Amino acid sequence: MTATLREVVAAQSTAASPTRAAWTAAVRALTQAHRTRTAAVLSVLTQGRQAWTAAAWERETLASPIRGRRISGSTQGRQTTLGASDLGTTPSLLGSLVISELATGHLDSSDEFVELYNRTAVPLDIGGVTMGYRSSAGASYSVRATIPAGTMLPAYSYYLTGSVGYTGTPTPDLPMAWTSGFASAAGHVNLARGTETLDLIGWGAAAIAPEGAAAPGFSSDASRSYERKAGAASTIDSMTSGADVARGNGHDTNNNGADIIVRATRDPQNAASTAEMP
Repeated sequence: MTATLREVVAAQSTAASPTRAAWTAAVRALTQAHRTRTAAVLSVLTQGRQAWTAAAWERETLASPIRGRRISGSTQGRQTTLGASDLGTTPSLLGSLVISELATGHLDSSDEFVELYNRTAVPLDIGGVTMGYRSSAGASYSVRATIPAGTMLPAYSYYLTGSVGYTGTPTPDLPMAWTSGFASAAGHVNLARGTETLDLIGWGAAAIAPEGAAAPGFSSDASRSYERKAGAASTIDSMTSGADVARGNGHDTNNNGADIIVRATRDPQNAASTAEMP
């Protein structure tokens, strides 16, 4: 049977229901996970024996961003039956986590970083996300960094990974993560979790597999970096010294040529940096 959360609420409230504290915790969990399946969280809602009215359920639950989301399962009595596909799933980060800035070198060719950005209004569990590099004509990505399990990235916040040769500020959240360098003229960097590619940036005319068109390449590392735009109308000037300086790097149309600018001076941010809305 397929039911809306409102129908689940009505069915659960006719029998023994969880305590208010259990509901509060469940609502918070549901709100955080509203972009993904909520069936696993709903198991919390079937526990306890203190009755609660349907009106109370709706006040505490239906105001969350998951209103109207449909789930699979039986809503008869107190038991919610979950489908196998709803159990043990890992929420997808596709469309939520992006590469916001990367540098192929600075003081030397190994002085590199890759910055990630949570472009959503909810915290993300980014544990297990890998960052990989692929040469301009390479057949596959090689993993250069893996984010530790349990790492949470708050809303509109950044996460910084740095190479062994990274010398800049701020301090990377994941330091000393790789040794071999990125080519300045052309190449690719991606984010993935398992077999799912979450985002990638390809730069330089020789890059064979960017998103859409490649971002422009440059012939030397210098202090430059590739940075994601804040919005469609963002420019190099607005991103470096204008109206978009304090906006998050959330513009993603899956076209590197349209989404990425080249900064003359790199500007990495880490998890301790101020959160920025796009």
